[in-house]
Parts: sequence; C-alpha cells; structure tokens
Amino acid sequence: MEVGNIERLLEQVCWEIGFPVLNDQAQYVTGEAPEMTLNYPELLYYRDIVFTFKFMMTPTSKALPEIRPYTQNHATLMWRYDKDSKQFQVQGFGQLLTCAPPVDPEAMKKQQEADNSGVYAFLFGKDSRAGPSGADPSALVNEIITTEEDVLHVPTLPTFGNKLNQSASELLIQYLTVPYLRIPLLLNLLATPEHIGSLGNKQIQSILDGALFEPGMIELVYCFLFVRDLFGSGY
Repeated sequence: MEVGNIERLLEQVCWEIGFPVLNDQAQYVTGEAPEMTLNYPELLYYRDIVFTFKFMMTPTSKALPEIRPYTQNHATLMWRYDKDSKQFQVQGFGQLLTCAPPVDPEAMKKQQEADNSGVYAFLFGKDSRAGPSGADPSALVNEIITTEEDVLHVPTLPTFGNKLNQSASELLIQYLTVPYLRIPLLLNLLATPEHIGSLGNKQIQSILDGALFEPGMIELVYCFLFVRDLFGSGY
C-alpha cells in the first residue's frame, strides 16, 4: 500500500508536538519508530480500522484470505515500511494483504461482461464466499438464466407446489434477473390476492429472503460514474 501524503501530515505533527523528524516518516505509522504510537496508542486502532475497511472494499473475494478457521492472533495486522518500494506492507491471516487499486470503469465493465458469460461462468465463475442464493434464477430452473429472454426459452417453469401458474412463475423468475429492481417487483407480485397464498411455500420464502437480505455484488462501474459526476472525483 502506497504511503501517499501521510508523510507531509506526519511532518506537521512532529513539528507541532515535538517528535523527531525522520527521513521516512511512515515508520511512525508502522510503529517501527515507536514515539508516536507509545504516546498515542489509539493511532494503532484507527490505522487498522481504516486499512481493514479499505481491504474489505476489494471488488472480488480473490484478494481475501482463504476460508478456514482463524484465531485472534491470525487477525492481528503486522505493519512494516519497505524503504525500497516506499510502500507499507501489511501481514495478516498468514499472507500479505493488499488493498484493491482504483479501477478503470470501462475495463471493469468489460471484465464483468466476460465473467458473467458462458457455461463455465455459470458453473464456476461466481466469486462468492457464501452458499447458493435462494434467489438465483438459474438454480430454480436448472438452466443458465442471465436475462429475461432466457426465461422464455425454458419449456416448463416450476410451480412451487402449485402455488403459482406458469405465467406468474415466468414473471417471478424474470424479476430475479434484475439486480436492484427485483425487490419491489417481487413484493408487488406476491402481495396480490391471487398470489399471497404462495408465501406459505418454503421455496418462495427462500426466494424472497434471498432477494431482500442477501448482499450482492456492487455495480462498480455505475457507482464509479455516479460518484465521479456528483463529486467530480471517482474516489
């Protein structure tokens, strides 16, 4: 992780409080120069909180530690400053932890389209650390469903214990292909008098639970463009 402008800030703090001005001020952050962290131990907590927050903002789980049992000691972040690369190196969970750099929106959009296409992506491409989603339309019909048109090519749709006819089932599965709008669409469909009884079906409950409460992948491209247009910056 790059040092950035923190050296200029630390230099001003040193002049203000009376700490020695070092050639590499970043050592105050890592604790290799202990004067600042000894007098202000809360700096260590704020440092780790900010780093963990930025680390968890990685777009995919590839940069995250593998899923296995960990102890509290594994989660302790060990900091050092590399004078050659002028970067912080943070160790935790048995590996070197790195924050994801800012992404180019156009490149990210192309990568998302590539990751979400093809049979291989359907079987192996979902980068998730959670179990199967109850609101996954492909799992409901045992076929690859990425858009509303894909639903039209499924010969027989599930009826969820005869709680929904083919027309209503088609609407429900099509709604699941829309990441954000599916919540009001599903609620509106299932709240009608002819469909309210379907909420007694366990699979329908699982679908609604997944659509309402499961966290999904953030649309990084559109989020980046929105922030850039609103604040004049993508960061």
